Amino acid sequence: MKIVQKVYIETSCHATEEEDKVKQAMLNLLPDDYRESFREKIYTDLLHGFYGNPILLLKLPVDTPEVAQKCFKHILTGMGESEFEYILSTIDIRYDGKGNVYLRLNKQSAYLEKIILDEESDDIVKLKVTLYPHIRREEDIVQSLKRLRSK
Repeated sequence: MKIVQKVYIETSCHATEEEDKVKQAMLNLLPDDYRESFREKIYTDLLHGFYGNPILLLKLPVDTPEVAQKCFKHILTGMGESEFEYILSTIDIRYDGKGNVYLRLNKQSAYLEKIILDEESDDIVKLKVTLYPHIRREEDIVQSLKRLRSK
């Protein structure tokens, strides 16, 4: 069943961080067989902090629906059961009513190939998952995420 249309991954890289490691944290959210091919697809925007310090905004779109669904499945199956249940129980604040589900993942953990939700830190990888139009009600989203994780 088609559930996921797109996945968009975004994070920031501060002057105190190594850009290659931050990129690797993003890539670690993808299944192994996609990581190298997506390395070149990460693009950056240069921003400046309050004191003029450089901040890179790293963005990785996964626009192919089949690949996007595999990537999101990898993320859902890579997290613990309690974290997955937490996502389901908080779907009302994660879903924007326009087909997008948002997650915040710990950047350090992602670098270590662990998928952990992070609701409090600013050191995160943001995930925007666009679902197909037939999945709009919160109950349908919950059922679709359960189905995707169990496949």
